[in-house]
Amino acid sequence: MNLFKVSMLAAVLAVSAALSGTASANVIGVKTIIIKQNAAAYSQPYLQVAEVIAVQAGTGLDVALASLGATAVGSSNHPNSSAASAIDGSISGVFPNIFHSAGGVNDMLTITFASSFDLSGLTIFGRSDCCSGRDIYDVRFYDATGGLLFTQLGASANNSAHAVAVNVPEPGSLALLAGGLLVLAGMGRRRG
Repeated sequence: MNLFKVSMLAAVLAVSAALSGTASANVIGVKTIIIKQNAAAYSQPYLQVAEVIAVQAGTGLDVALASLGATAVGSSNHPNSSAASAIDGSISGVFPNIFHSAGGVNDMLTITFASSFDLSGLTIFGRSDCCSGRDIYDVRFYDATGGLLFTQLGASANNSAHAVAVNVPEPGSLALLAGGLLVLAGMGRRRG
């Protein structure tokens, strides 16, 4: 690598690092969230979610609340359970006050917001009275057109709090990655 290429890479990294220091972490334009059970928990293939809290960037509002127009649909429902329990504002993880699927490795919970929102955080509460080994989730964020925005695999609420905060991407980190890839692509073209 010559001195010019090293200087370019250093400049891109410096700008990206500066951006990441001032930018907040957000997923932009989220309309729908789909939660599935992670393969690590498939020995007991039941999806169970006590509550989903989706924090709108800037306002701090939980836009996943049914009272704010969000809807929840389960691919299947265990008797005495409703998908609506995951967006009712209660973090009680005691059955039947949770969403509990009927069972199957492809069970999912789909939460759709009243409109598209920028999210600064997402917390999923699992079941607290039993079977918390099932509470490992794959979470996908989609925009209004159904385009995939972000995926978090293996988010585990199998802990003493029975909750997991999904790590949303930081725009600065994404800029750092994109900038680095552009520099590497440019270096590859110069060799040819």
